[in-house]
Amino acid sequence: MEKFSKLSKKKTKNVVDELIIFENEHLKITKYEDWVIVEEPSVVACLPYLIEYNQIVVRQEFIPTFKKAEGNDYFLTCVAGKIEIGETPEESLRRELEEEAGIVLRDGYEIEFERPLFACKTTTAQFYFCLIPLVEDDYHEVLAKGDGTRNEKLSKSVKVDTKFLNNLLPSDLITELLITRLKKYLTSQ
Repeated sequence: MEKFSKLSKKKTKNVVDELIIFENEHLKITKYEDWVIVEEPSVVACLPYLIEYNQIVVRQEFIPTFKKAEGNDYFLTCVAGKIEIGETPEESLRRELEEEAGIVLRDGYEIEFERPLFACKTTTAQFYFCLIPLVEDDYHEVLAKGDGTRNEKLSKSVKVDTKFLNNLLPSDLITELLITRLKKYLTSQ
C-alpha cells in the first residue's frame, strides 16, 4: 500500500485549483482553495417507527472507524448507507431499509426527507435523513440480508420499544438527531 506522501499529485480536468492527493473506489482527497477535502458519496439515513407496535428499528453495528476511536465492538446507529451511483436518495433508502432492516416499503409510500446536511466541513458528503412512521399497510418484512460485507454480517437491526428511548446511547449525530425528531413527533401526537 502506498503512503500518501508517495502518491503523485495530478491536476483534475475542468476544475480550477484542484489537486488530487489520493483516490480509490471509496473516496477522493483533494486540495481545493487551500482546503484538504474528502470527497465521499452522500448518505441516506432513517429511523423507522412502527406505529402499531410502538417500536423503532435501530442498528447494532460493527464499525471499524468507531472501534478504533473508542475500542468498543458495537455501536447504536440508525439504518443508513451510501447513495450508489445512479440512485436517487429515495431509491437508496428503500434499498438500505430492505438490506439492513428487512423492511420493504409499499409502492407509493412517500418518503419525506429533511433538508440534507453536510457530514462535516471537510467532506462533500451530505446526509439525506428522515423519520419514517409506518403503519402495517405501509410495509412488509423480509429477511435482512445485508450487502454481503463483513461489517454487515457482524451487524444487525433490532426493534426497541419507544419507552426505552431515553436509555439509548446513539453513536453518531444523525442517529441522535433522528431520535430527537422521534421524541418531538411522539409528543405532538
